[in-house]
Amino acid sequence: MLAVAAMIVYHASWDLQFLRLAPVDVVAHPVWRGFAISIAGSFLALVGVSLVLATREGFVRTAFLRRLAIVAAAAGAVTVATYFAMPERFIFFGILHCIAVSSVLALPFLAAPIWAVALAAAVVAVAPKFIALPVFDHDILPEEREAWSRLRQQHFSQLRAAFASLRSHQRVLFFCHDPTALPFLARDEIIQPKLQQVERTIIGHLHSNLYFRLSKLLSGLPVIRFGGHSIRKMTTAVNEARYWKSFQVQLCPSLAGIDLLNDGGFLTIELDSEASVPMRIQFRALPR
Repeated sequence: MLAVAAMIVYHASWDLQFLRLAPVDVVAHPVWRGFAISIAGSFLALVGVSLVLATREGFVRTAFLRRLAIVAAAAGAVTVATYFAMPERFIFFGILHCIAVSSVLALPFLAAPIWAVALAAAVVAVAPKFIALPVFDHDILPEEREAWSRLRQQHFSQLRAAFASLRSHQRVLFFCHDPTALPFLARDEIIQPKLQQVERTIIGHLHSNLYFRLSKLLSGLPVIRFGGHSIRKMTTAVNEARYWKSFQVQLCPSLAGIDLLNDGGFLTIELDSEASVPMRIQFRALPR
């Protein structure tokens, strides 16, 4: 009931914003976004618990398919209704769609040991945070692939030129928002010999040290080549996180961080103009 009540509060607030009846920003404000994520997470958690309880005495295919058909039909109805009501912003994959898909994806884990379930959950939580353009190549629209590849090559050429120009006494403070790019740089024949001159690499994208620690813990995980493209893509990203070590990576979290952990903040960097002392990097938390 609490999850339902929270959903009513959120969507009522969204309606008030949409109709311009209240000065709230439920889409972009960090608190409202965290509230929405917690609601969706609670519903998905309850779906998982219900699935386990429903199969305590064995899996009944007809009951499962009947339930799946009801949820899928409701999801389809939402898509059709919103398409006619607001075609430019219709819901093509909402919480009901996610529940239907997750119910199917969760079936193999009903008989899996708890450690396998926990490992899969960690991979799913972390992998989307560090997947770069080459990993997404399969998903790029054919008409956009050439343009994206051209932009990537231009940027890559600039990086190679910068590293090639480094002198032996120089050090690098490298900024890379998406750390998935680091493995591709580490394998480059020009950049790789210069990595010992990288004193620190500041990354973003992961938003919280929780994700950063999980990514380091799971780095090097073997690539799973069965189960579809998405599974292979996510496990490939996790596997290649082992290349981060050469870049002396440090995360600059988002200002908001994770609401429940209150771990948002920013970094300050002090550089000595004479390069006589190492640079000093400090994390400064933002009080709530």
